[in-house]
Amino acid sequence: MSSEVLEADKLAPIEQNTLPSKNQISEEHVPFYEYLLQAVDRVRSLSACSKVLWADFSVSVQRRGSPVIYVRYENTKSDTHNAYFDIHELESN
Repeated sequence: MSSEVLEADKLAPIEQNTLPSKNQISEEHVPFYEYLLQAVDRVRSLSACSKVLWADFSVSVQRRGSPVIYVRYENTKSDTHNAYFDIHELESN
C-alpha cells in the first residue's frame, strides 16, 4: 500500500455541511453527483489530509467538456489545499 493512501478505517473526517445535496447543485451537475462523492473519498484517503472542508462543482472550469470537481481540505500542518478532478479522471479509476 502506498504511504500516501490511508486504510479505509483511517479516512479523514468530513466537516459538517461540506457536501451539497443533490437539490443544492445545478441541474446540469446532478448526473455527476456520484463523482463528487468519489472525489471526496479520494482526498479523504490521502495521508496528508486531516479533514475535508468543502467540495463542489467548479462553476468556472471545465475539462474536455465535462464538469470539474474541487475538494478543499486541510492537511496535517493545518494548511488549506484544493484538489481538482475532472469527470474523465474519476471515470477511469
